[in-house]
Amino acid sequence: MRNGFLILSAFFLVSCGGAGIMENVPVRVVSAEKEVSANADTSLLAQFTEVGNCLDIQIVNDTILVLMDQVSDMDNYHFKAYSTNSSEYLGSFLQYGRGPGEMISPRFASASSSERYLTIKENAAGRAFSVDVESSIRTNRTVTVEQVDLPEDVLDWFPLPDSEGFVLQLENRRLLYRKLGRDGAAVWSVSPYNGIDAVRCMPHLSSVLVLNGETGMIAEVMLFLPQVNIFDTADSTIRSVAVDKDYRQWRSLTGKMLGPETVQYYVCAAASPDFIFAAYRNAQLADLSKGSDMSIHIFDWSGRFLCDLKVSENIVAMAYDTLNSCLYAIEQTAHHIVRYNLNGLL
Repeated sequence: MRNGFLILSAFFLVSCGGAGIMENVPVRVVSAEKEVSANADTSLLAQFTEVGNCLDIQIVNDTILVLMDQVSDMDNYHFKAYSTNSSEYLGSFLQYGRGPGEMISPRFASASSSERYLTIKENAAGRAFSVDVESSIRTNRTVTVEQVDLPEDVLDWFPLPDSEGFVLQLENRRLLYRKLGRDGAAVWSVSPYNGIDAVRCMPHLSSVLVLNGETGMIAEVMLFLPQVNIFDTADSTIRSVAVDKDYRQWRSLTGKMLGPETVQYYVCAAASPDFIFAAYRNAQLADLSKGSDMSIHIFDWSGRFLCDLKVSENIVAMAYDTLNSCLYAIEQTAHHIVRYNLNGLL
């Protein structure tokens, strides 16, 4: 049993930017190997008229695009499904409620598009489920193939290979990252933000976690620092990279409340077995809702900054279609779904 993460010190001695917000984890400043502009794919046929207010996006079984919809009196289904091949609307599933096969506040557990089942978590209820989307639509009931009971005080959870899990918890005013074995017991845990009052600084430490379902690696894309942290749950290591030297300003960030002038760097993220996609704005909170150009930073799982993809849309959520090399996204300004064809780019 490992008691914590081993730090890749030797790796970071080269091109190392110095100490950052994570204790004992040096940060490597990286620059994009190439910069490319991309336009939304006009060949996307679906209009997604069945979705009233799209909240999140995921791809499952390589062929099904799942959109999380805001439930209403007229439509109490959380999810709408579409074919990534034909753009055909496939149907709705998972109703709002507390009855059998229903949920109040489900969320996606980010995973690779090749996963056969959709993993959904409901933190308030302390449960996570693997859902067979096609069977659920066909039978008009929620078909679950596995259920996991989540630990107490869990903030986030992801399934790992071999029926293990990765959780983010709040304990004694600290953020703890834990790997859980098949029996639910902690295999190891680490508090990388040790010394920071996580209750007071929770907004400052906000991030998006995405999973590499094949290797069990987790990428933490920080919102208020230009920094991406990569957890290798197999060998208990952390790597950290930054795209701007502003990551060094973490002390001043955590020393004051967030306000309209606070800069948000990253907005959302997605992942595949090969890549991490992180939408980058580098704008003050007061300006985030304004339509303006942004970038999608593409990293590999070693932290290499492969590409700075310039887009004109205001992206708030993403999912990557590994089979067709297409990145789907929710565009906030016009509130519709866009797609970028990345064939030949990566």
